[in-house]
Amino acid sequence: LNPDGSEAEKSGNGLRIFCRFLWDHGYTTKREFTVSTLGGKVTAKLDVHGDEVRAITVDMGKAEISPEETIEAGGRKFAGSVVSVGNPHFVIVDPALTRDDLLAYGSKIEHHPRFPNRTNLQFVTVVDRHTLKLLIWERGAGETLASGSSSCAAAAACRRLGLVESPVKAVMPGGELGLIFLPDGMIRMTGPATPVYVGKLLL
Repeated sequence: LNPDGSEAEKSGNGLRIFCRFLWDHGYTTKREFTVSTLGGKVTAKLDVHGDEVRAITVDMGKAEISPEETIEAGGRKFAGSVVSVGNPHFVIVDPALTRDDLLAYGSKIEHHPRFPNRTNLQFVTVVDRHTLKLLIWERGAGETLASGSSSCAAAAACRRLGLVESPVKAVMPGGELGLIFLPDGMIRMTGPATPVYVGKLLL
């Protein structure tokens, strides 16, 4: 669930967090299992050393990518790729775009008529053939420090454009994720999920 109450079809970070929770609280003893989401079934694999989960790998499915197109938002034109990895994304590859641009135009692009169900947004800088830097505006949440599905969408769009090749490292303000493209087009994402605090909900 997003901060505005809307429900996402799939969340890469949410999946890793959920898988870590299942292991830590004894809901599963399996190191590989599937999770059903609105965006489809996902296979997850835990990298466990002792009792510690060091990383979680999730198969995020295949990306559906439309040809590049240009939209106008807030009086400015943006060229990008429309991508779905179970949820919608608009990927803009432009190293000149900054966090100020994200804050100024993120909501306008999210709510653009081109995206009737709204969209997630990525501003992408290609560092080299295996590294991307991302700024992310998440549908229903606003600026986001890291996003698994956004990383997959950005890497898939850049791969389609011939800008990167597998494996790809997605670098975001909140951390890094590793992405591998399998021969059938499946995107495999690996990253951590670290407990921050434990709370109790009193009803």
